Amino acid sequence: MLRTLITGALAGTAGTITMTVALRRVFPALLPESMQWKEFLPKTVVEGVEAQTVGPGALTEDEEMGVTLPAHFAYGATMGMIYGVVRARLTRGSPMLLGALYGLAVWAVSYEGWLPAAGILEATTRLPPRKWPVPILAHLVYGATTGLAYAAASRRINRGSEPRR
Repeated sequence: MLRTLITGALAGTAGTITMTVALRRVFPALLPESMQWKEFLPKTVVEGVEAQTVGPGALTEDEEMGVTLPAHFAYGATMGMIYGVVRARLTRGSPMLLGALYGLAVWAVSYEGWLPAAGILEATTRLPPRKWPVPILAHLVYGATTGLAYAAASRRINRGSEPRR
């Protein structure tokens, strides 16, 4: 089980790296300005948590960014661990497809579920439809990468645990 959790955390970290690059570089270059978010999406979450806990504006811009990346990567790694546990119970399926579906589930549970319920963010689907693609695409990227990274790491680990002849 520990191996599954560690592999999942590493895969989730790989997914978070890819997601971050997509949010910071790829989407701004490909999507029209009307579809863009004014800020880095994970920073918007941190600002919502800040407003709910210590009050809006309690942190400086630098402090918010200092919290954003570690929190973003910790959440991604944690979701990767959960993916590892779920994936270990599935015997078949494309790693990319299962990962992408898992990424959509993470988006739904987070951006349509606990974040709005906690008053941290408005649900994505309550925003204008032109704003929906960025968080959804970002989580598809996260999930697909996590799925592929988990499969690759699992193959490598399993190869290493085979008895030598």
